Amino acid sequence: MNRTAKSEGELFYQAYYLRNDTCFPSICQQLNMIIVSSNEFYLNTFFDIYTNGNIREIDWDFSFNNYIPRYCGLELSVCIEDENIYIDRKLSCISELRKSAYSFLFHPDSSLRYLSNKEREIDFFGKIEFPVIPVALIVNGKGKNGLSVKEWKFFFDCMSEIIMVYDKRMNEISLEKWNINYKSLPVEKKEAIWNIAGYNLNLLLDRDCRFYSEYYYEYYYEHLDFRNLPTPTKEEILDIH
Repeated sequence: MNRTAKSEGELFYQAYYLRNDTCFPSICQQLNMIIVSSNEFYLNTFFDIYTNGNIREIDWDFSFNNYIPRYCGLELSVCIEDENIYIDRKLSCISELRKSAYSFLFHPDSSLRYLSNKEREIDFFGKIEFPVIPVALIVNGKGKNGLSVKEWKFFFDCMSEIIMVYDKRMNEISLEKWNINYKSLPVEKKEAIWNIAGYNLNLLLDRDCRFYSEYYYEYYYEHLDFRNLPTPTKEEILDIH
C-alpha cells in the first residue's frame, strides 16, 4: 500500500490499511486538514473491477461528496465520541459492534421488512429479495478541529469491525450458493455477491452524534408519523441517495 493518495477517498482508504504503520500519524494530520477546511464531509464506499496483468479483480474505495445524503429507510448509525460508541443510539462498546451490526444489517426485524428489503435481479441468483441497510459511521472531527492519532486509530478500528461483518456475510452467501469461500470465486461471482451484501458504509466526519440522531431518526420516523408529512412510497424508501 505505497501509492500516493490522489483524492480524499484514497487518503481514507490508505489510512484504514495503514492505521498500524509508522506513517499513520502523518496521514492523520492530512485527514484533519481536509475535514477542518471542508463545509461538510461525507464519504461512501464503492467497488471497482480492475485488471492486474491478465487477472480481473475486485477492489473497493471511498468516493467523496460534499453533501449529506437524505435516506429514509433503515440505517444503522454508529456514533463515536472519544472512546464511546453509540450503536443505533444505544451506548455500547467495540467488542459488541460486530455482533450488533451483523444482526441489524442482515437479520432486521421482520416488522420492518418493507423498510429494509429490496428485490433485484442478480446474476447467478435470479430475482431475489434481500435487506439493503447502509451504515453511517459518524465522528465530529470538525467540531474538535481534528482528531488525535489515538482517536483516528479507534475510528478505523471500528470501521474494520463493520467491514468484517460484510466480509462474513459475503463468505456465507458464497458457501451457501457454491460451497466455496468468497475469496476463491471468479470475479463475476464475487461481483454478484457484492451486489447483495457488499460494503454499504458512509463516513460522516463532521457530525455531532446528537444532531445526526435528531435529524435522521426524528425527522424520518417521528415527523412522518405526527406531522402529517407525505408518507414515502416503498420505492422512495428503498432508494439510497
